[in-house]
Amino acid sequence: MKPFYLILFFGCFISNTNGQKYHSKTTAHIKKVVQVEFIERDIEIKEKQIVITSYDNEKIDIQTLNILAQGERDYKNSGICIWYRCNTRGLPDTEKLILIPKDSAKFNQIEIFQYKDNEIAPEEIKFLIDK
Repeated sequence: MKPFYLILFFGCFISNTNGQKYHSKTTAHIKKVVQVEFIERDIEIKEKQIVITSYDNEKIDIQTLNILAQGERDYKNSGICIWYRCNTRGLPDTEKLILIPKDSAKFNQIEIFQYKDNEIAPEEIKFLIDK
């Protein structure tokens, strides 16, 4: 659980997440080192799905995640967050935990973690949201 709190230091914004759409031009992949990629993405949160569309040169990649559970929780440095536990339909080991802090004045990132056996992997992906 310790890496979980360290990872939650950063966050993003949303006050009402259902039906919201966000745009990102920058993604940070954080493992042992930080790798930054500049790919445009749209993140759309619907009632039962989260759709992430990536635009890389001439290719378009669409990832649809099914929302399994959601809630709100206070995460130390990020404040009150809306969290989503979701997966890709029909694919084993694809569960992810997505955190979206509600305070848009402080945070401009959406965090995505791999989630397995009630544990969060130390790797994370951050979408930096364009305001």
